[in-house]
Amino acid sequence: ISQQTQLDRADVYFKLFIKKFPNPETMASSSLKKVLTLWSGLGYNNRAKRLYESSKILSETGFDELYPNFEVLPGVGPYTNSAILSFAYSEKVITRDVNVDRVFSRYFGLKDLKNFINNNKKLLLNRVSSRDLNQAIMDFGSMVCKSRNPLCSTCVLEKSCEKNIVKIKRPREAFSGSSRELRGALLKLL
Repeated sequence: ISQQTQLDRADVYFKLFIKKFPNPETMASSSLKKVLTLWSGLGYNNRAKRLYESSKILSETGFDELYPNFEVLPGVGPYTNSAILSFAYSEKVITRDVNVDRVFSRYFGLKDLKNFINNNKKLLLNRVSSRDLNQAIMDFGSMVCKSRNPLCSTCVLEKSCEKNIVKIKRPREAFSGSSRELRGALLKLL
């Protein structure tokens, strides 16, 4: 739900989904139409379809049968797999999302994050819960080391940070009047 969606908005939908579908079996016994109806307004409806397809698989096999390779579920890639391993199974993994990558690349002045994380994973996770570390870095990246207008002047890491800040200009398409708004209205109508 939170993929390509702001967390405060995703949280509202998450609560609706958990109430309606408290487990994979409940969703799997429902219909794709009901899942899409509840999903309405979130956009990227293929995510809802993959969630529904995943519920079918999970209702037959369960999470523990898939452990540690959740990438067999539709739409689950390396990030989601590592997030499940860290947050649900307390595995010692770095969950790389945009915030984690931004914090590491800025602080350490890095361009090649994959090799850095692979080479330093043991050190980074030494004597710390990966769940706590991942959550802290994600939160820090979204609140302090933000993609736009980072709060360097109030950052506790500022003195030792490499400040590898790369300015990327991305044109932002307004939602109002966009093809995304039109697709949403059309899907709602259908």
